[in-house]
Amino acid sequence: MKKLTILVVLIVLVVILVVGSFNRNQAVILVSTGADHRSNPSSSLKLLTFNIRHGTGLDGRLDLERIARIIRKSGANLVGLNEVDMRLSRSGFTNQVKELAAMLKMNYAFGPTVRKELGSYGNAILSNYPIESAANHILPGQNYTEKRGLLTARVSLSPERAVYLLTTHLSLDKKEREGQLEWIEAYIKGLDHPFILMGDFNSELDAGFAYEPLLTGIKSFPAEDAREEIDLYFSNLDLEIISGQAIKTIASDHLPVLIELLLAEEKISLSPLE
Repeated sequence: MKKLTILVVLIVLVVILVVGSFNRNQAVILVSTGADHRSNPSSSLKLLTFNIRHGTGLDGRLDLERIARIIRKSGANLVGLNEVDMRLSRSGFTNQVKELAAMLKMNYAFGPTVRKELGSYGNAILSNYPIESAANHILPGQNYTEKRGLLTARVSLSPERAVYLLTTHLSLDKKEREGQLEWIEAYIKGLDHPFILMGDFNSELDAGFAYEPLLTGIKSFPAEDAREEIDLYFSNLDLEIISGQAIKTIASDHLPVLIELLLAEEKISLSPLE
């Protein structure tokens, strides 16, 4: 009887751990490393969107340091990442966004979308500026398809001004993607500050969304012979684009897309913090 009681207790503990892991994987993980570049204002802002395929390149090599080198060399202040692993066997059970943030000395937020094993994977944001708050939203979809998410972070560009940085990775299914875009459109209408949305949209989105891409003609997929324009940026800000490019690399099956925006007061007007 004593052995049975011990067995039952062990089973209950395992269930609690598994359920607890599942619940945590639906919540955003937000960590500040102390990075704050607000005291060194720049006239421009560099952003990078990158589907990193859990750090595995076209050469089959898992190399997170290679991803970090690309981000560092790009000079990006704000980064949106897709297909980031958290404690999964295929990537050595590492916390990938935590490791990247440590290598780059940036603040980070992680939004899990899919639970696998005892870990998860999803979207992440890296920032040289303080992240005041973050939220992870699971987008509408069918039960038989992979869950998709929208990770949002309110970033303080100065003590008085903030912008919402959003990153997403939409469905491969067209109808599902349309529903996810509708949800995102409704969500951003309720934001109290301007936004910049980036990510892997799995579509060129020439119609069906209220906002036009900030960049056009930048092809990023597949990395070995980029023909599709699916890693995109959107915003409700009137911005002047200084430059935009896809960075050639074999570090993933996508090319990272870098954009530089003019931050001069006459070109960008951000709502003051409340």
